[in-house]
Amino acid sequence: MSNSEQDVFSPVGVWQSSITFPNGSVQRSLVQYSQDGNVTEASTRFASRLTGLGLWRRTGDRTFEGFFEKFLFEVGEEAPKVWVRVAYNVTMNETGDAYEGEAKGIFMSMDRKVTSSVPTKVKAERLGWSV
Repeated sequence: MSNSEQDVFSPVGVWQSSITFPNGSVQRSLVQYSQDGNVTEASTRFASRLTGLGLWRRTGDRTFEGFFEKFLFEVGEEAPKVWVRVAYNVTMNETGDAYEGEAKGIFMSMDRKVTSSVPTKVKAERLGWSV
């Protein structure tokens, strides 16, 4: 793979993401991938006060994996009750402007003991200058 092909298939940049849960509900997020392997995520679904922070890495020519973690708050509560990790493996399309794959939401107590997990599907499109 040439350097220009690696750039096309790099997730570095900002993406609009949709995560579909088994019950059909959808969470929309904005996800930013940095060159240094960091991920920042902001979503619309959960009652959270912080963005998700995590890491990503390339696993093949057009594939990568990543995760982010965030705290979830109950309405009116000052301290978080739940810690969630979203882990995913995705494949870029042939033009490098979209990806899709499998994800899992792993819910943990504040002492990081897993309490439940939910399998999901993820799709995303790269944000560009046009609307």
